[in-house]
Amino acid sequence: MIILFFLIQLFIFFQPLDAMNKDTKLSLVEYYCQSQHNLSSSFRQLPQELQLHILNCIPIPQVWFEKQRLNHDNCVNSACFNKDETHILTASGDKTARLWDSSSGDEIQRFNHNGCVYSARLNKDETYILTASSDKSARVWDISSGIEKQRFNHNSWVNSACFNKDETCILTASNDKTAHLWDSSSGAEIQCFNHYDWVRLARFNKDETCILTASNDKTARLWDSSSGDEIQRFNHNSGVLSARFNKDETHILTVSYDKTARLWNIFSGTETQRFNHNNWVNSARFNKDETHILTASNDKSAHLWDSSSGAEIQCFNHNSRVNSACFNKDEAYILTASYDKTARLWDSSSGDEIQRFNHNSRVNSARFNKDETCILTASDDESARVWDISSGAIIRVFLHDHSVNSARFNKDETHILTASSDRTVRVWDIFSGAEIQRFNHYNWVNSARFNKDETYILTASDDKSACLWQKYTSWTCDQRLLCKLLFTWLLVQKTHKSVDSIHDFIATTCIYAEIDSEHVNMVWKSFPDHIQAAIWQKIKLSIDRYGKIGSTLQKLEQKTEPTTSLGYSLPSHNNLFFGGIMTLVCIFAINRFRYKKVRIIPVIFSLLRVLDSPSLDRGH
Repeated sequence: MIILFFLIQLFIFFQPLDAMNKDTKLSLVEYYCQSQHNLSSSFRQLPQELQLHILNCIPIPQVWFEKQRLNHDNCVNSACFNKDETHILTASGDKTARLWDSSSGDEIQRFNHNGCVYSARLNKDETYILTASSDKSARVWDISSGIEKQRFNHNSWVNSACFNKDETCILTASNDKTAHLWDSSSGAEIQCFNHYDWVRLARFNKDETCILTASNDKTARLWDSSSGDEIQRFNHNSGVLSARFNKDETHILTVSYDKTARLWNIFSGTETQRFNHNNWVNSARFNKDETHILTASNDKSAHLWDSSSGAEIQCFNHNSRVNSACFNKDEAYILTASYDKTARLWDSSSGDEIQRFNHNSRVNSARFNKDETCILTASDDESARVWDISSGAIIRVFLHDHSVNSARFNKDETHILTASSDRTVRVWDIFSGAEIQRFNHYNWVNSARFNKDETYILTASDDKSACLWQKYTSWTCDQRLLCKLLFTWLLVQKTHKSVDSIHDFIATTCIYAEIDSEHVNMVWKSFPDHIQAAIWQKIKLSIDRYGKIGSTLQKLEQKTEPTTSLGYSLPSHNNLFFGGIMTLVCIFAINRFRYKKVRIIPVIFSLLRVLDSPSLDRGH
């Protein structure tokens, strides 16, 4: 392994400059052609090898900034984009839903209720908005004028409201013990479906000839949408939490507070199977071919059942309530998340526990990545974590200051987006574990999501606001270079003096002897003020990170020989040898301390400093 490592190092570091690919060479030419400030002339004074290293090896940090803050007068329950992301729709406890211009942040329309607005959704062509409220009504609004087109009145809170496929009808469920079907054009009531207690949900079947409701009156019911007649009643011994059709709509699966999930024949109304737990059932789902049913319960277990016979196939035991249970793609494994401070991976055939992923408090969620090599968990122990499925080892830990309510991958799974009760949303680099950006609210964050191309993040909070955060993409060539120089300087510094502002930092930082500070200032001032503030925040985070790792860096550096007067030349054989030894030391240290709060990236850059640079340390 050591010999192979040395060969790789020789291949990388001892190539003559002429052997570099043409694209790398052209990057310098491209930079010089695009440069508009005198920073270019300073940069030209550095050796070409160092120029190429800085331009191509030092990454530009992601910089996000608050583009818009959309203020309500009470908690924001939800926030979503329209299809082309030119507008944002919010629903709030301040008795309003509002439509905002995502570019300017201007409020375009306000839709007033007399109570908390639980939900707001656009219709397909985005000409209308449907809202549901605690003021005992659901309403349809004209987007262009903001005028209320129709009001659908209940006698208590409206829990849900949805359009049918062609949007000619609206289906509502309410605490007034009814679900209603309405004509969306006239507002007339088409049908009323009566229960004996509040109705939790109402949904159409595929061809919309039937409506399925679930109620706290201990029943789920199937109704004829044309006549309003009750077709079937499915009785439990306590309130029904959920009800869903199977794929061919021959059966209905219900979950109840009576400690059971049940499967019903839709034609006869008979209970075909009962799946018993010893406490509330939190969820129940079919597998793909609907031969199995997976349940999660407060009785500290998840169960896999045969949907035909009702027989228990496997039981997956935890030490506290199980929040969720899901299959992987080929259904060979089952992933559970529990209040017992663990997420666990199980073999669905044998029931064996394959891996246990330990947190220090209850686990709120657990999910697979796309290729199912990793698992992402979010916990009340103030962390989200990425785990290796095969070994069960922690790959990355992302720390907050309070419970992490949700964690999700971005599309290409290079970043993690977390939302926490510590009033922040954060974006993390999955490879380094570094915090890329922090988005601050003043109260709990209810939701956080990327837009389609992941250049925006939309958050909703109990602090009475929704915020739109934008990634800075308008870099000039000189701005890119300045950030590379600044963060190169940060990476090679052993100690840092206290700096009160970014302007002090810029003024006192000697990046390289050849770089004129006036040129640095000129480019810095080309950044908008809000981007300067965002970069300064990242610099402070970087300094904090070095403060935590400083003693470790010093110990590592004491084991390396002092650098000779090599100027900007490539590393000597002695440096290469010690670089190899340092790599092995780093690998050992990373594996030894991966469960502790040790930042890996600074250690790796310390190694890079040994391998590649007397060049990076010149002038300090």
